[in-house]
Amino acid sequence: MDTHDSREPRAARPLKRRAQLFVSEYPKDLNGAQAAIRAGYSPAPARVTASKLLANVSISTAVREAQDQILKENHVTVSRIVHELALIAFFDPACLYDDSGRLLAVSEMPLEVRHALPAVEIVESANGARRLRFAGKLAALIALARHMSMFTDRIGDDPTDLPSFEEFLKTCKDDDEDEVPKAA
Repeated sequence: MDTHDSREPRAARPLKRRAQLFVSEYPKDLNGAQAAIRAGYSPAPARVTASKLLANVSISTAVREAQDQILKENHVTVSRIVHELALIAFFDPACLYDDSGRLLAVSEMPLEVRHALPAVEIVESANGARRLRFAGKLAALIALARHMSMFTDRIGDDPTDLPSFEEFLKTCKDDDEDEVPKAA
């Protein structure tokens, strides 16, 4: 006769070797099928295997703990991401130049300006004119924010798949019309 009360939580059983490997592989790319294959599961049903593994409470808890540990070790927080996004959103390119219009050395720029800069490429034309090109950081921050489920309902699967500026402005205008009462 089983005297165990089903309402009491059972002690968590240790994960089997391949399940432990899956837990350590999954955070690398968040691809369940590939993590299952790297953990030694058969490639043919890897997607189904990954789905079953991730549905297991013990395994999904271990995966979440592993991801949380990675974020903690890298000092990744929602607050930090929002701060970095705000720096980019409100970045003023004039901060890159001194009073005489000379481009500052990166080491001379304030820390917050450097944090707002994505990858910077200086392109020099044949006539000596220099042009700055920025790329990369915003997509990385958006991908990281999506990973942390900060705004999954607003951004698609591709972090660079953002609406055009005109679409964004129309959205802002629509939002403003909803919130501002019309004069009587």
